[in-house]
Amino acid sequence: MATVTVFQAQDTSLVTYRLSAEDGSFRLPGLAANIPYRILVSFSGYAVHRQQFQLKADSLDMDLGAITLHPPLRS
Repeated sequence: MATVTVFQAQDTSLVTYRLSAEDGSFRLPGLAANIPYRILVSFSGYAVHRQQFQLKADSLDMDLGAITLHPPLRS
């Protein structure tokens, strides 16, 4: 299960976090419309996925699509 964390994009204050389901799906209820958010999806041994999003007032549902986590880059 991946950890899904949501921050306010403006000041990075924590809004909520959840664990994904076994199939990787997740829901984040209670997010407000018209606020820029940043989501971080992490899983041990993989690079963190970061993405900004904003819900619209006319639809508080959003599908972020398939999020693929990749092994971390080695330098």
